[in-house]
Amino acid sequence: MNIDLENAVCYDQEQRSKRYKKNHSNARTPTDLAQETEESFYLPKCPLTEEFSHCSKLHDLQEEVQVIIDEDDDRIDDALPFYKDQDESLNENYCIDSDAVGGMINCEYNECNNNDFNIDDATDCSTSDNDSSETESEEVCLHEYTNVSTIYYCTDLLNYLRAADISKSHSTHLITLIKSILPTPNHLPATMDDLLLFMNIDNLFSRRSICLICKGDLEYKQRKCLNCKCCDEKSIADIYDINLKDVFTKLVKRLTPIIEEYKQKVYNNIDEQETQDILFGYLYGELLKEYSSENILSLILHLDGVGLTRSSKLKMWLFSGSIVELPPIFRYRRYNMTLMSIWVAYTEPKPDLWLRPIISQIQSLKMQGIDLFIA
Repeated sequence: MNIDLENAVCYDQEQRSKRYKKNHSNARTPTDLAQETEESFYLPKCPLTEEFSHCSKLHDLQEEVQVIIDEDDDRIDDALPFYKDQDESLNENYCIDSDAVGGMINCEYNECNNNDFNIDDATDCSTSDNDSSETESEEVCLHEYTNVSTIYYCTDLLNYLRAADISKSHSTHLITLIKSILPTPNHLPATMDDLLLFMNIDNLFSRRSICLICKGDLEYKQRKCLNCKCCDEKSIADIYDINLKDVFTKLVKRLTPIIEEYKQKVYNNIDEQETQDILFGYLYGELLKEYSSENILSLILHLDGVGLTRSSKLKMWLFSGSIVELPPIFRYRRYNMTLMSIWVAYTEPKPDLWLRPIISQIQSLKMQGIDLFIA
């Protein structure tokens, strides 16, 4: 009798577990889809927010497990009304100790909090007074007369400015106007650059438009030259220049171990691939002798063009650079090259109009150098 009852209890538990997993999976599918859709329309979440989300999921998991435990206890108690007094050991063997399981989940949940955020066991991670400085900045209100978080307000404001498709100067003017009517003191950034800095967004590209007839600069989104009164969009070129110092510094920081390893092989004249690479040539050897006291980097500059459409003959030209001190197998990989400038127009590029600003950045970087020890 006990064996049959045990088998019935085991089978019922298995079926209950399968039903729960199926229902849980079906319930999570629309939620995951909604989260993916929402994330595609908003700015990326910071790592700290993702950590809090992870702890929140652990807390939800704890509650779900507790619900299952309570339901299993009730179900088993209902299934064994007549055998509870006869065979109490059976209940002890097959009933889950809810206190023990809850303690295990609490232990894991609290351990996560202690390791990542140094939060006390009795305090919830979302309301703790011992959160990191980044969390405190997220909870700082815009001003003392509102409960709107500064980070949330700045996120909505930045999304609006991007959707409005206005220039940085107009964005700064709008931010200044909003800030002027807020109570003081307030935590709203004063300019567009301050807003991007507050949101930890790097400004990597700057755009400029040029009239190819009078060679004058156009205002942002202006598609008609006011100097020569030309209305033909085919006479306008759009140029995108990169913030060379920031991008190149980050690239070199990432590739420094590979560069240093290859340089040691060059100093020791170890050409393992026997390709007679540039670094093993005579001219580069003379360059090393001339700058023996400096850690030099050299670039190969590339200029390539491609047609975007056949009907309108719209063309795009790319100005990029690859680091010579990288091994050949890494040198020409796309993610190891620096995209410096882009020309988009209906005509062939005019080097003087296009490349003068980015060449000035290269010369400035050559004179100043880069500091890899800056955080």
